[in-house]
Amino acid sequence: MNNLDRPPCRRCLLEDMTTEKKLYVTVREYLDAVPQNVKTPDAVYRSRLDACRRCQNLQNGMCRLCGCFVEMRAVKDANTCPDTPPHWRVEK
Repeated sequence: MNNLDRPPCRRCLLEDMTTEKKLYVTVREYLDAVPQNVKTPDAVYRSRLDACRRCQNLQNGMCRLCGCFVEMRAVKDANTCPDTPPHWRVEK
C-alpha cells in the first residue's frame, strides 16, 4: 500500500507518522534552527501540539485552515491558532 492508498491521518503530527520520517527530519531541522528569543517555551509548545491533536482540522500533520505544519506554527511564540475561537491558550 503506498501513501496515496492510505486514509488521511487524522490527529497525527509529523513526529507521530511513520510514513513521513524524512519530512519530519526536515521540519525538526527547522524547529532546531528557530532562535531562542522567538521560540515558545517547551511546556507551551507541547500544550499547543496537544490541542492540535484534538482538533478536527488536523490532517497528516497539517492544519486544514491555514495549510501549515502544526509543529512549525506552534514553535514560534508570536503565532496563534488560526481557528475561531483559537484552540491554543494565550500564555502571558
